[in-house]
Formats: sequence, structure tokens, C-alpha cells
Amino acid sequence: MGDGVADDGGFLGAALYTRRALKVAAPALPAPRFVAAAGDSFALLLTGVLLTPYTVGDVVHWIHRSFGAALFMHEMVLAVRLASWASAGAALVVLQVAGGVASGVSVVLEQGPLVVGQAVFQLAFGMIMIRTLRLLPRQGTKPVSPPASTEQT
Repeated sequence: MGDGVADDGGFLGAALYTRRALKVAAPALPAPRFVAAAGDSFALLLTGVLLTPYTVGDVVHWIHRSFGAALFMHEMVLAVRLASWASAGAALVVLQVAGGVASGVSVVLEQGPLVVGQAVFQLAFGMIMIRTLRLLPRQGTKPVSPPASTEQT
């Protein structure tokens, strides 16, 4: 994925921050164990993509592709779950699928808009995560209680 140490550092940071966000959000979501485990596996898969540069050779290239495909499938499942819980709308999931299909076709044909497909896929995934996390109650805040009645009896 990345072409240098700076790129890889950015991707590793993204992996760790996404993991952290999912771990923090997990208790407030309908399937906390699933979300917490998704954070761990997301970080592991993205790290696997980074540690297997596709330019080294055919075997490493296929390992890289395998990590990438697993990461895309993982993100797709997670995005569908998050979008359904947060009513994020089907449009973002459709956008993510379109980016995934463009990426997949580019990989199979070894030509085409791979980077654009990856960017669209990741952008849609990020938007679903942001939308879901923004709907969660903030830590340390109490649920809003209804206002006291102003009627006098």
C-alpha cells in the first residue's frame, strides 16, 4: 500500500486509532464483543498489509493481496453492522461496495482505478464509523432526563 516509511506510519496510526475508537465505542453498541474484536482484527489485518510489500516477490504479493482482501471483507461486514445500528443509510454502504468492486476488478485485471477504488472504499468506511461514533453518548455524560413539569397543582 504505502510507498515509504511515512506512508506506513500513517497507515499504522490509522490502524491503531481505528482500533481504539472501536474499543471505546464497543460498550455502547448492540454487540460489544463483536465490535471490540473487530478493532483488534482491523489493526492486525492492516498491519499485515503493511508488512507484506507486494513488490518483494510473487509469494509476498499474494500474501499482501490476501491480507488486503480479508481487510476489505472485514471492513465491509463491520460497516454494514455499524450502519444498521446507527441508521447511517444505505448510500454509504453502496458507496463502499462500489469502491470495493472497483478495487477488486483492478486487482484481478491488474489494471484500472485501484487507488481510486481503495480511496472511495476507505472514505465510505470512515464516514460510516464517524457517523456511528457521533451518535453514541459521550463518556461521563448522563442520559438527558425529561424537563420537570412547569404545571402547578
